[in-house]
Amino acid sequence: MLAPITAGISSEFDPFMDAADAKSFLEERGIDYRNRVVDNSKHYGESITVDLFEGNENINQVSVRGTLTENHLMISRLNNFDRLYLEPTGHNLFVEYSDEPGVIGKIASILGDKNINIIDIRAPQDLSRNRSLAVIKTSVKVPEELLAKIKITVRANVAFCFSYS
Repeated sequence: MLAPITAGISSEFDPFMDAADAKSFLEERGIDYRNRVVDNSKHYGESITVDLFEGNENINQVSVRGTLTENHLMISRLNNFDRLYLEPTGHNLFVEYSDEPGVIGKIASILGDKNINIIDIRAPQDLSRNRSLAVIKTSVKVPEELLAKIKITVRANVAFCFSYS
């Protein structure tokens, strides 16, 4: 799965190349790929976990769990936000915020004011931290200035857009 994941990270990588090509591609860009031992005690089956960090320091770690479903990559968990069930294609807005009523409505209103159509919304919660994650698939990539406005409006600690075709 390294080649398709690398293609998902960068449109410059040909998804039909193999894992060795993907490792070389990542190394050329300063990305260290480590294939860690699977912990079967967690019973995740055939899923994929990708941990991202910078250099030797664990500055920021993101755990993504997914699987292939009907020949489509499906992300089922992002950090402690489970039951996400997101097909990571198109334009996806990610906003992590304190769980409270009305936040998704505020985000939708900001997008609607700029004629950005919402295609799909996923909103898993991390109840242990009272956090929610809105993942909103949009018709176009959300511009940086709009991301900043959303982040301020809903007091989000994370707001970014991920696009993949």
